[in-house]
Formats: sequence, C-alpha cells, structure tokens
Amino acid sequence: MARRRKVRWHLIAVLSLVLVFVVVVLQNTQVVRIQLLFWSLSMSRILLLLFSLVVGFAVGYYVARRGRGRDEDYATVGKQE
Repeated sequence: MARRRKVRWHLIAVLSLVLVFVVVVLQNTQVVRIQLLFWSLSMSRILLLLFSLVVGFAVGYYVARRGRGRDEDYATVGKQE
C-alpha cells in the first residue's frame, strides 16, 4: 500500500510569502524623497512600503477591536428584560 505524504500548506504559504517579499525588496531599493507640509525626507522605497504596511495593520487592528466591542453591546440590548 502506498504511503501518502501530508502536504504542509502553511509551510508552502510562508515560503511563498518570503519569496514575494525578497523579490519586492530587490526591486525597490531606490531612494525616494517624501514631502509633507514643511519637511522632506529621503528613504529607501522598501522602507516606505514597510512603514505603510505596519501603519495599515495597526489602524486595521484598532478599528476591528473597537468595532467588535460595539457589536457585542448592540447584540445584548434586545436580550435585557
């Protein structure tokens, strides 16, 4: 009887994400200049992308946590007697 191997999907997914990250880093090494109101800053494009990613996750996490508490409050309003 042939023995079937278990596919490790999480390992494949992590390796794929690492590969995509490496490709993005290698293609975005140029220095870009950012201007906001009265100041300007020069940084690598990949640092700008990573900063935007971190800020996006933080805002999404914050909004999701605040929204979850409101849903629970609204769900219990009709059940009170």
